[in-house]
This record gives sequence, structure tokens and C-alpha cells, in this order.
Amino acid sequence: MSHPSPTILRRIQLLDSAARDRCLEALHNRALSTRTAGDIIGAEIGSAPSSSTIHRLRLRIDTGDLSVPRPAPAVVPDRRHHSLHRSVRGLRILTLDIETKPALSYHFGMWDQNIGLNQVVEHGDVLSVGYKWLGSPVEHIAVWDEGGYEGMIRTVHDLLSEADVVVTYNGISFDEKKLNWSFAKLGLGRPAPYRSVDLLRVVRKHFAPDSRKLDHVAAELVGARKLVTGGFDLWRGAMDGDPRARARMIRYCKQDVCLTEKLYLRLLAWLPAGASLPQIGGTDGCPNCGEPKLRATPKTTSTTAATYTLMSCGRCGSWVRSTRNIHRTTARIA
Repeated sequence: MSHPSPTILRRIQLLDSAARDRCLEALHNRALSTRTAGDIIGAEIGSAPSSSTIHRLRLRIDTGDLSVPRPAPAVVPDRRHHSLHRSVRGLRILTLDIETKPALSYHFGMWDQNIGLNQVVEHGDVLSVGYKWLGSPVEHIAVWDEGGYEGMIRTVHDLLSEADVVVTYNGISFDEKKLNWSFAKLGLGRPAPYRSVDLLRVVRKHFAPDSRKLDHVAAELVGARKLVTGGFDLWRGAMDGDPRARARMIRYCKQDVCLTEKLYLRLLAWLPAGASLPQIGGTDGCPNCGEPKLRATPKTTSTTAATYTLMSCGRCGSWVRSTRNIHRTTARIA
């Protein structure tokens, strides 16, 4: 009796490297049922081998009758910085950081005070904003610039409305809400919708550094640090009109923006799925960097209903799930 195994293997060997590795992994991975392995191979060679055929193939591999190499592992690049693919460089990606001024109040003590609203003389607010479009120089605007506070807030409102993606460090909980409050007070309404990427949330979800402060995370991951401010005296000098204090605050804020952008490019592979760049730009490719040529791997990932092929991005190192399932269950828990 002739075996169909050599014919199937010859067809597998004629495939491109990514498809070939996926088929070889299906043969070697005993966690996959013979039917699922047959479906994976069939999707690549055009016709699915039967479960019995896969079973016989695996037996011959186990007994040494057939020599079938294992697929090469997926290669994830080891880079300190990554870049976006040219297909998504036209998107408006804005990195932003704000500085705020403190509230002014009457109080009787210096420690552990509960200050009521009737003791507040002047509420805290946005003092200055640093921002940078990806690929452009860093910019800064402050209350002491022409146009004052209202001009600054209206400018930032326009920036956010223009942006496709806004990158911050703790921006969802702080910067964006502070700015939204300023917009509401001026009657500006909501900016046009954009996708938020808060890198502090990325760090909290995936890592356990000794400190989650931007200074420490940036020093460890991109080799750069925040500027030393000298403490509250810098804020007081800037509010009092000291030109040297204001110049230093501008440099401080701009440095935070540059650190945040560098960190964004360093952590592309770790970003959440929400800010899919190709989806925003109407293209197809890696959700995090836009690379259109994704490497299909032998690995799979599953939901409760289906199994999908995993693909890796050679540009930023992201793992991407195919949208086409290779196996779907027919029964689920009621």
C-alpha cells in the first residue's frame, strides 16, 4: 500500500517559507488535533489531508521513518527604537504634555490640611502645553504667549481635533481631562474624536519597573531623562514672569514631549489594539507600525469559538492575529 505522506510533504516543501513553517508546525504540534492540523495544511496546499493521513504522518515522524524538520522560530527584532512604515506616516500622530499651575488658597496650617472650596482664592489650571507631530519639531505654547490663556486653549483644541492619534504619559487620567475641563469652561465643546495612546497604562499593564515615573522608564528604555526643575521655585518664577524660569519650563516641557515620543516608538510592540494605524489610514498591515508585510508563524491563538494564525511584524516586533480563522468550533457551553 502506498503512502500519501511523501506527496503531501513535497507540496509543503514547494510553499513559501511562512506557509511551509505553518504546515510543519501543524505536523509537529501534538496539542493540535489531527483534524485541526489537516485544516491548517489544507489552507496552504489547497486540499485538506484527512485526519487518518495526519495520524499516519505523525506516526512515521515519531518512529523516524520520515525526517520532517521543525520550523524555524519567529524572529523578533532587538532594537532600541522602531519606526512607522511609510504607508501610515501621513497620519497625524500628536505627542502632548501639559504643565499646570497650582491653586491659591487661604489655610491655617502647613501640614495635612483639608481645604474647603470657600478657602480657594484661585483654582489651578493649565499653564503651558508642549506638543510634537511625529516627524516634526517639538513646539510649546503657554499662558504668557500672545493670545494668553484662551488663545493657548483654543490652539490645543484645534491640535486635538486635527490629530488621528494622541500619545501621552498619564494623559487619559490627567492631561486630557484637564484640557477637556478648560474646553468646557470656554464653551468650545469636544474636539474631533481621536485615538488615545497612554504609555503609562501600557507600562502598568505589561511591566514592573522599580518606578513608573516617566524619568525612570525613559532612562531605562530609551537612555534619556527628564530635565531637573529645581522644584516649586521654577513654577513660581514662571508664573511671576521670570524669563529664565519660563525658558527653563519650556525646555522641561519640551523634553517631556520628546521622551514620550521616543518611548512610544520604543514600545510599539506593546501597544493596545485600540489605535490601529492601518485602520485609521485605510490601509492594511501591522496595527502598531503599519508594516504591510507580516510574517505568518506556526503559532496559533484561539478564542472560545475559533482558532487563528499568529503573524509577527519584522519592523516593530508586534504579534498580530489573522482575521481569517483556521478552525471554528461547532459547540459552545450554553
